[in-house]
Amino acid sequence: GVIASKKKKDASDMFFDNLGKIFLLVISGVIASLVKSSAGTRNRNKLRDHLEDIAVLDPAEIEEMRIANSALTPEVFRTILQQVHDRFPNGNCSYHEFVVCVRKAMAQIHGEAFTIELGHLLDRLMVEVLKDHSTEDGDGSPDDTTMPVSLFLTALTLTLYSDVRDRIRILYEILQMEQQQEQQQYQSSSLSSGVTISQLRSLVGYLQETCQLPPDTQIVPTDTKYPAQQWRRGTPEDLVPWEGTDKDIIDLFTFATVLRSKSVCAWGECYQRRKFEEEDV
Repeated sequence: GVIASKKKKDASDMFFDNLGKIFLLVISGVIASLVKSSAGTRNRNKLRDHLEDIAVLDPAEIEEMRIANSALTPEVFRTILQQVHDRFPNGNCSYHEFVVCVRKAMAQIHGEAFTIELGHLLDRLMVEVLKDHSTEDGDGSPDDTTMPVSLFLTALTLTLYSDVRDRIRILYEILQMEQQQEQQQYQSSSLSSGVTISQLRSLVGYLQETCQLPPDTQIVPTDTKYPAQQWRRGTPEDLVPWEGTDKDIIDLFTFATVLRSKSVCAWGECYQRRKFEEEDV
């Protein structure tokens, strides 16, 4: 009993003798954790600032463009959409061809005076977008780069004068048109009124390119966590995680839910306090 008591006392004395060292180790661990966290936050903020800097349009310019195009309602946009569908059945065109088609459609609706107001902002955006996609075809100008019509239509929704619900419906209809064109091109018999996850991810990529997603939701962590967490701009696959396959068909409600989610947050919709319901589509 005496020996056991002595061992217990020795262990207790060792603890108290090293209490200062233990305290320093704990404090050092806490400080190291705070420094690492702070460095990770700085890295994230640095990337966010970069994404803001490279954005061709800022939210104020986008809002100004929508207000200036108050005559470009969802009904008018649908008429344009149909004419674009008829003009480019293979689903691809150059930006110049797209602009000519849109101007012709608008003139047929309300006369020659009806055009895209503040169109130079849209042109400025598309010049930068197409620089990354330009080819050696033609004279090398971005205007000659053939791209999916859906990209140009997604950019055109920046001028759409509507609430978010109608904007989402228009985007869904753009993808439906795209799928119909593909089915007609390949004479597919498997007609579907929905859109695929692959199409949705492509659309999210278009929204990224056309300044329609807030910087914060595009930032995702990398595998590099030491000495500090590193971050990168998320891909559409990062922003739209899906357990199924790219060919899975989704309805309008699922489509709208993804666009309003915290990982996509189109037009900052995820910051709205009101819960998104099925009647909102």
